[in-house]
Amino acid sequence: MLSAIRLTKINLYKHIGSMNFWVPFVLALAAVYEDARPLGELAAKYSISVNGFSAAFLWSSSNTVFILFLGIFIMFCDLPFKDEQQMFLLSRSGKRSWIFSQVLYVMFVSLVYTAFVFLCFCVVLLPNVALDAGSWGKIIKSVAATDIGSSVGLRFSPTVSVLNDFTPLEGFIFSFGTAFAVCVVLGLIMLCFNMIFKHNSGIVISCGLIFFYMFSNAFGGYITKYITPLYWCSLTSADRHGITALPDVSWVVAVLCIALAVGNAVLYIFGSRRVKFDMDTKEEVV
Repeated sequence: MLSAIRLTKINLYKHIGSMNFWVPFVLALAAVYEDARPLGELAAKYSISVNGFSAAFLWSSSNTVFILFLGIFIMFCDLPFKDEQQMFLLSRSGKRSWIFSQVLYVMFVSLVYTAFVFLCFCVVLLPNVALDAGSWGKIIKSVAATDIGSSVGLRFSPTVSVLNDFTPLEGFIFSFGTAFAVCVVLGLIMLCFNMIFKHNSGIVISCGLIFFYMFSNAFGGYITKYITPLYWCSLTSADRHGITALPDVSWVVAVLCIALAVGNAVLYIFGSRRVKFDMDTKEEVV
């Protein structure tokens, strides 16, 4: 475990200076700014603070979700890391520790990325931002009950039913927790398939999931919502009481937990069999 943590630190230090690492954060900042700016203008106009936990509704905007997960795709598309240094680390730490360090990297970067999205939302709203776990606040309630949001160019529209079903803290935990889990799942898909099946198959599958989300929003019915993980991040997609055709919260939690467990199990069982570096060619071989 300690060896995997040390390897994770090395990977972070090495890749934190790459374009693949920072471009997603720039894209996320731009997307969040476009969503949060209208709320900031409303808050400044009426001198009323916006609840920072309303960042949960960022995941209800299809364009924003596409950009945010495109960033995750860019960040993890070169997994697993393969270079001369990785060859040396693999020989010193062992295959399983090396693989687990890649998983830890995915989890840590996903956590930092989702936290950055929330932080950007709050910063854009400054100084008219507050954190209230019990009430959505007048601004969000007005946006849900009237068309004031569309009049200022707000790209997401919370509904009254969602505000009644979730407290701000519950909505924030569900949406950002789901987004974090989906980020990790996409990273594990790229890691598993690129490592085990080669030929960048993980990149193709993850990219397909992202574009299938856009297709599902445009043309898909209720059935596609059950097989589109990116869609589950939105509070408007969560049926908390199990009375509609939308996926309920238990379905979302169960499928994501199973996906994470299966991904780690596959890496543990099959991953180490597919990792071998040729010392002469410095290329991965089987």
